[in-house]
Amino acid sequence: MGNVIPLRRPPQSRRRSERLGLTQPVALVDAYGTVATGRSVDISLGGMQIVCDRLTVDSLHLSDSQPAPENEIRLDVHFGLPLASGLAKLDAECRLVYVVPGEPLSDFLMGLQFVRFHYAGAQLVERFLREAELLQIS
Repeated sequence: MGNVIPLRRPPQSRRRSERLGLTQPVALVDAYGTVATGRSVDISLGGMQIVCDRLTVDSLHLSDSQPAPENEIRLDVHFGLPLASGLAKLDAECRLVYVVPGEPLSDFLMGLQFVRFHYAGAQLVERFLREAELLQIS
C-alpha cells in the first residue's frame, strides 16, 4: 500500500460539540473484521480523534484516495470511558472523516464521527462530558 493521502479536515466551525481531552486505548474494527489499536486524543458528542501508527492505518485497509460519499469508511470503536462510578465500556459505529499525519511523523490522526452507539453509549458520553465539565468548574 502506498502513502495515505490526507483527507481534508473539517473546519473547526463545522463542529457542533466541544471536544474534551481523553487518553484511552481504543480498539478499531473495520468492515473486514480486522482489529487494530489506537489511543484517543479527544471526544465530543459528535465524534472523537484517535492517534495511531502507520501499521494501524495500513491494517485497516485505508485507501490512498479520498472516500466518495457512497464508499464511506466505517469503523467500530471500543474503549473504556472513565466515569466517576468507574470505567464504562463504550461501543460505537463511526464514519472516518479524515486521516492526517501527526507529530511525530510516524503517527497519524484519525477523525471519527459517531454514527450509532450501542448499549446507551450516547448517554455515557454525555455523562462523561458533564462530569468533566463539573471537574473543570470546581
